[in-house]
Amino acid sequence: MGVAVVSVFAEPDSFEQDGHVIMSEYLLIFSLLLGVCLILQYFVKHVWKLKYLPDSGATLLLGIVIGGAIRFSMNAEGKAAPMAGLFNPALLGFSPTVFYFGFLPPIIFSSGYHLKRRLFFRNIRSILLLALVGTCISTALVSVGLYFMASSEIFNPGPNAFKLSVMECVTFGSLLASTDPVRVFPVPV
Repeated sequence: MGVAVVSVFAEPDSFEQDGHVIMSEYLLIFSLLLGVCLILQYFVKHVWKLKYLPDSGATLLLGIVIGGAIRFSMNAEGKAAPMAGLFNPALLGFSPTVFYFGFLPPIIFSSGYHLKRRLFFRNIRSILLLALVGTCISTALVSVGLYFMASSEIFNPGPNAFKLSVMECVTFGSLLASTDPVRVFPVPV
C-alpha cells in the first residue's frame, strides 16, 4: 500500500476547474478582502485619525496593492505563475451582472444609511441646483466642446479623420456629466 502525495503545484484537475469550487474561492477571497477593507477603514478613521485620506481612499489604495500583486503574479501570456496558486485566472473575470447586483446595491445603501438627514434637507435647494442644473450645463459644455474638437482640423487632421454625430457627442457628454454627482458620495461632510 502506497501513500498518495498531493502536490500543491500540480496541474489543475477537474476539481480545481469546477464552477462551484471557483465560486467558493471567489467568495472566500472577496469576504477576506472586504474584512481587510473594513479593518483598514477603522484604522484610518479612528486609530490613525488621518484627516486627508477618506475611507474610500484607503480602500482604493488596498485595491491597487492587491491588483498589483495579481498583475505581477502573472506571466507574459496572462496565465498564473506556478507559485501564484491564490490568484486563479478564472477569478479575475468581472461581469456587469456582478457589479450591478453584487457591488452597486451595498454602495448605494451605505451612502443612504450614512446620510445625515438634517444636513441633507437643510441643503436640498443647493443639492438640487447642482444636481439638475449643473448636470445639464456640464452635458452641454462637454457635448459642444467634443463636437467642435471632432470637427476641427486641428484635433482631427488627415484623410482618416473620423466624424462624430451630434447624438454621439451628447451621449458622451451626458455620460461624463452623470459621473459628477456620483463621485461625491464618499466625500465626508
